[in-house]
Amino acid sequence: HFDMPAALDERGSWGNPESVDWFVNFAKVMYENYGDRVKYWLTINEQNMLTLVGPVIGTLHLPEGCTNEIKEIYQQNHHMLVAQAKAMALCHEMIPGAKIGPAPNISLVYPASCKPEDVLAAQNYNAIRNWLYLDMAVYGVYNNLVWAYLEEHDACPTFAPGDAEALKNGHPDFIGFNYYNTATCEASDGTETMDPGADQQTARGEADSIVDLKILIYQLLNLDGKLIQWDSGQQSVKCTHVIVCQ
Repeated sequence: HFDMPAALDERGSWGNPESVDWFVNFAKVMYENYGDRVKYWLTINEQNMLTLVGPVIGTLHLPEGCTNEIKEIYQQNHHMLVAQAKAMALCHEMIPGAKIGPAPNISLVYPASCKPEDVLAAQNYNAIRNWLYLDMAVYGVYNNLVWAYLEEHDACPTFAPGDAEALKNGHPDFIGFNYYNTATCEASDGTETMDPGADQQTARGEADSIVDLKILIYQLLNLDGKLIQWDSGQQSVKCTHVIVCQ
């Protein structure tokens, strides 16, 4: 459920600005053919997983010669956000009475203690893991903590003409949470090691994910930690060693 058609992957996938129009046209065809029967619609399933763990799930396509992977990843994410907003607006226009919204993968992060650095770590992790996608869906603007991170890494996405207006005009009727687990985290001490067995729901334990570019691409983005225990009954995951982004 993450796949872009192979023919469009060959044309640059979500890295191609035309991908916004591809998706909106696809939505239009769906509304025309099924709008008389389908009244509840989802846009992009778990968009944050495409952005945070693209290589793990096989969805990231980087252009040849890419020198700033973080910027490219978040430019692709921006195209998805704009496409989603336009698809929601089009749904309301074409199918009066229909309801539509995104379905992000949400995992609330709790600080491991009441220490200020752990609270900051959890706040930053939540911003990039969750709030970027929720704030954009509801308010149509980028979360301020995430935007500060992107500015710090020269990774702010380029807005095409009309993008800001489109984001503001894409109002969801609901948000479908894919909620697998929670997490706890603490500030990094720089001694983390990678867990090769982790997936998009668990943490790998990356060291200094703020400065190591590759870490961003292979985990729940940057503010993640080392898997300590997994309780399948309670659907909870405990993570430690999360970098604090000042």
